[in-house]
Amino acid sequence: MYMIYENALLTIVAAAGSDANADLPGVRPGTRDLMQQSEDLGEGVRALPEQVGSPRQLVFTADAGVFFKCAQAEWSLFTVDDDYPRVDASRPSKLSQAFEPSDEDPADSYVTVMEEYTGRNLTNSADILNAFNTLEFFLRKVLPGRFKQGIPAIAFDCFILFEGHGAVLERRAGFPSWSWVGWKGKVGSLVPQALRATSFLEDWLKRRTWIVWYYRRRWHPPVPVWHLKDNTKMCGPDEDWDTWEGFSFRDHGCPSDIDPSETEPTEVIALPPSRCTSHLLQFWTLSIHLTMGRIMQGNGHIEILDRALLLDIGGEFAGSVALDGQYFTKEDYGKPVEIILLSEVAYEVPNFDGYQPRVYRDEDMDVYEGPVTRRDERYDLYWAMLIQRDEDGMVAERRGLGQILKKSVATSLAPGPAWKEVLLA
Repeated sequence: MYMIYENALLTIVAAAGSDANADLPGVRPGTRDLMQQSEDLGEGVRALPEQVGSPRQLVFTADAGVFFKCAQAEWSLFTVDDDYPRVDASRPSKLSQAFEPSDEDPADSYVTVMEEYTGRNLTNSADILNAFNTLEFFLRKVLPGRFKQGIPAIAFDCFILFEGHGAVLERRAGFPSWSWVGWKGKVGSLVPQALRATSFLEDWLKRRTWIVWYYRRRWHPPVPVWHLKDNTKMCGPDEDWDTWEGFSFRDHGCPSDIDPSETEPTEVIALPPSRCTSHLLQFWTLSIHLTMGRIMQGNGHIEILDRALLLDIGGEFAGSVALDGQYFTKEDYGKPVEIILLSEVAYEVPNFDGYQPRVYRDEDMDVYEGPVTRRDERYDLYWAMLIQRDEDGMVAERRGLGQILKKSVATSLAPGPAWKEVLLA
């Protein structure tokens, strides 16, 4: 469909009706109201590819209004505004700019589209990925390479760090929990905009990550999410990626008694029948157990929406996670949970002052502020995922995401830190 939209002279958009067979309002006699009404065209997911890909659109709305939209302006039928197009119509929208090929911060472009897309209504929840395919085509202009369940492989470690934007996410059946397509609700990136700058993000990916991600489906063997042989970075081919400095947990606070050298996936796995059709991530990383502390209700505050404190073996603050779905209640206070480490939190940002990572510390919502450090010093926080395993313990799903103190690895619950292979559905 992306080729049709992009090459069409004009796209007719039926922004009204209950289904694709509904009549266009205002076309038949007696169906047009002379009283002009305003109409919000930005709620439906299906309208987004047309808005992004089509050079010109003729939009029919529910109140029998007709609008013509192009890259420069927007006009409505039967108004005196034709000589005065909407003020903002002559300026490119943030969404349309996200699809323009540019050497500047393509990661931010992806986040813009993700937030806009997940904030829209979807009539059929199962269409979440199909409807995104057209947008994915245009995103490849700024983010080269393959996508896995809506996430660009080129910066997978960054884009997997998401949480609900102003609401608790609800699980979407049939899609993986490790991707935003597996959740209902508007999604936002946990990585601040300043840290998504291309120069910083590439350095972070090369120096502050260690997971070798693999993807597997049904009976097929696992395949790498990102290939070094692609020799591609954010802004195009670059030989520097042949000397990838990541993929070793030894340099990221690894306990001395842990051997993190194993990164190859197990080829043959007897998955339970309920997981044979799942889209699985397969990877090795450090797993620890911490105690679920106080579960805090957001009361409308986005940053603390259903966040759980994490405590170490001595009951000391170890970190916090934003919870997904309704899988935990206040009765889970004091119970052990499994946490897997994803990457180091970055807080030293070139040419950007004032950013510090933070995790909520105690019942009074005090905030732990990471120290301002030089670039050659180690980071003291990890991005961490709260997971919940199936009854057989083989496959896990994401249940929350947040940050933990690096020092809490050594003071985690029994049996202590372990280098594990994870199957994440």
